[in-house]
Amino acid sequence: MTIDRIKQKLNEIKCKSLPLPPECNSLQFNSVISEADVYFFENKYKFTLPSDMKMFITTIGNGGPGPGFGLKPLNDESFYHPWFLAENGNEFDLSMQFPYTDEWNFEQLRVAMENNYENKDELMKYYFSIDRTPGCFQVCDWGNGGVALLVVNGDEYGKLWVDYRYTFGGVVPEILSDNLVEHISFCQWYEAWLDEIIMKVPLNQRKFR
Repeated sequence: MTIDRIKQKLNEIKCKSLPLPPECNSLQFNSVISEADVYFFENKYKFTLPSDMKMFITTIGNGGPGPGFGLKPLNDESFYHPWFLAENGNEFDLSMQFPYTDEWNFEQLRVAMENNYENKDELMKYYFSIDRTPGCFQVCDWGNGGVALLVVNGDEYGKLWVDYRYTFGGVVPEILSDNLVEHISFCQWYEAWLDEIIMKVPLNQRKFR
């Protein structure tokens, strides 16, 4: 079971005192969250948490070390996009399906910016709207403007995506390697981060740093 492997790998890293990425100070997790509290958020925001993440946050910890700048705890902040101001709309709409099954970017905006078209501001507003990422919520600050998203509504349910629009990189699925096309789940993503630590992959070659 994936969650058992994750626990074993966390223990291996601790026992061997393996070096952690510079963004990660320790393997100290927040306290676990109760299933009752998980249900509270599911009921409040009208979604069902994927079973692997639910197992993780109820048995390992609700937030803590992980890819990027670490895992965010499941709380009310999870359901608001960190880039956007509340007055402009920043709550993820979980009632809508996540619209992508393949990586997405906005070619029209790139062309408009390169050619200084008059409609570039209108296209920019469309691109940087919370409406581009419904059906998911944030689980990790990936760094450099990236926000890791867990899909909870739509064909990509349970899969990890990253919102790179801050640097005009679009919205892309997480995969284990460039040679594989299968999109990965929360626990697969987390285990891949641990594997890179255990295998001592050089930092500049890590995919899940």
